Amino acid sequence: MLNLSWRVTWILVLILAAWSLPACGGDDDGNVPHGDSDLDSQADVEEEETMPTGKVEKRGKWTVVWLEGTPYEMGYQQGTLLHEELKKGLEFVKADPGLGSMPDIAENLGVLDMAYEKSYEDVVQECEGMVDAAGDVGWTMDMCLVLNFGDVLVEYIYYGVPEEEAKRLAKKIQPGCSQAVATGEATEDGRMYHARLLDWTQIEYILEFPTIFVRQPSDGLAHVFIGFPANLSPYSGINEAGLSVASNEADPLDNTIGSTDGRSHVQLQGQILKHASSLDEAKQMIEEVSHMSAEIITVADGTNDKAAVFEMTGKGVGIRELDDDIVFVTNHFLSETTSGLDDEPNSVSSENRLLRLQQLLLKDGEDSLYGTLSPETFITLLRDRKDPNTGEVYGLDIFDNNSSLATNGNLYAIVFDPKKRFFWVAAGEIPVPQQPFQGFSLDELLGVEGAELPSPESFE
Repeated sequence: MLNLSWRVTWILVLILAAWSLPACGGDDDGNVPHGDSDLDSQADVEEEETMPTGKVEKRGKWTVVWLEGTPYEMGYQQGTLLHEELKKGLEFVKADPGLGSMPDIAENLGVLDMAYEKSYEDVVQECEGMVDAAGDVGWTMDMCLVLNFGDVLVEYIYYGVPEEEAKRLAKKIQPGCSQAVATGEATEDGRMYHARLLDWTQIEYILEFPTIFVRQPSDGLAHVFIGFPANLSPYSGINEAGLSVASNEADPLDNTIGSTDGRSHVQLQGQILKHASSLDEAKQMIEEVSHMSAEIITVADGTNDKAAVFEMTGKGVGIRELDDDIVFVTNHFLSETTSGLDDEPNSVSSENRLLRLQQLLLKDGEDSLYGTLSPETFITLLRDRKDPNTGEVYGLDIFDNNSSLATNGNLYAIVFDPKKRFFWVAAGEIPVPQQPFQGFSLDELLGVEGAELPSPESFE
């Protein structure tokens, strides 16, 4: 198992906790949020107006969902269009055997209140809309905000848990995710490409319901989230300005490197997709906000041919930009600013994958793809199952052994062409990287007349 599998389990534990905790100032079913929001009055206002309806469509194994309007409206549309999928999500949580322990921690540490206080207002309003539409199947504000504040909650809970045994067991589990951006001399055609592996663990709900959200906010840039139902805060996405963005977890050195006066990074990533038109604007947003937890975000700016890895903590932000036309990252910090702020003993898996990326991406790497990188060769990289230390190539039956890029619990594998606003993505069945990479054009999804389509349409 991976550290992110543990983190995801904790998110689900918190969801279970949310069921058992009455909402602050509301009734016992938890559908009324903490704070001053009034869902009933919000719903009444929306019902009096003409609300956009959105739409949903199946494309291969993907469910594509179009959302538009205000955050509340987009949440309501998702709750309506994905009503059955959201119901099945709660059934999955209830059936998971690992959800029976420690349901009081979120309340005891005050992290649920923190989620209400520190979430972006967009996320709160979108949760309100989703709960109004899907509250009848059990979705509550507590559950929605916990899920979409999970990067902060699980880190704070872990480092607030006093039981040394719980910490010791969690330390055995490694974080996942790998990313690389290449352009110029590093690529076959001089164009920029951004590849990412999202590594968690075998979560059947996510495998069963891969979802692309085409989001057209009334107050920002159109963009895509690549995720699953109820995923209102993205782990991977691309916007109409030609920015692709994705996040990797990192383990903090201890509980002193965060800031309780900050923001969730996955929520911040959604704000970048909505508001940033360049790497410089994304950098400004990242530097202006406080950082509640340890996290890594990679931003590729295809329009301006720039990219950077942001290593973020409450004590400082490290920035690594393109070097020799490439930049890559796994799950530990490498910049001078942040290299001492993460938990180095917990980075064995991360170091293995970083070493393999060095072998594949550096000019003098022993299996270097430098100068030949393209969507197709990046897919070859994402499918790589070679142990960088022993040279062993693992079979397709190996899902998660922490020893190669493609055997680290992968649930999504993506290649972005940010300038053309294309992306190719594999999901649905294990081993995920071996599945066909289906191509999408953001322009086509947005209905742009004469939009160019990815070529090829998919990579087998």
